[in-house]
Amino acid sequence: MISFFLISSCKEKSDANLSVSQLKCNGLENTIGTEKVPEFSWINNSSERGQAQTAYQIIVSSSEHMASKNSGDIWDSGKNLVGASTWISYQGPELSSGKEYFWKVRVWDGNDNPSSWSKTAKFITGLFDGEDWDGAKWIGYEDIPDSLFWYRGFTGMEIISERLRKREL
Repeated sequence: MISFFLISSCKEKSDANLSVSQLKCNGLENTIGTEKVPEFSWINNSSERGQAQTAYQIIVSSSEHMASKNSGDIWDSGKNLVGASTWISYQGPELSSGKEYFWKVRVWDGNDNPSSWSKTAKFITGLFDGEDWDGAKWIGYEDIPDSLFWYRGFTGMEIISERLRKREL
């Protein structure tokens, strides 16, 4: 019984009438291949009519573990007195190419109460510079086997029938 009280007292309590869901980076959930400056969006939810976001705080972490500790070791926006919840630009240090990052957000309601932190979302940055592509192999039209070609006006069965007629199969 005592352990229950210890655990529940350690859990972060929120008096806010808002919660956050549907975290998106560049308009997508768990985006792969973001630009150098990703943009964050989320949906605010409230059971109380007329409630609105008055501020937000975004953290970006290098690992899911750091994010679970609500630590923005890459970037912490701090409390921003802004009601916007869409297309909020990342303003931290330059992000590395082709790397996975984790982020969370919390918001403040009209009574200046912070919500709980959102669930952790992630994004992976794209390859920003030409040297990031060194050693990459381009897939060309000539590398596609005939069996994967799509012939305009033919269905798959017509292609097979045509090849059978020509004794290609």
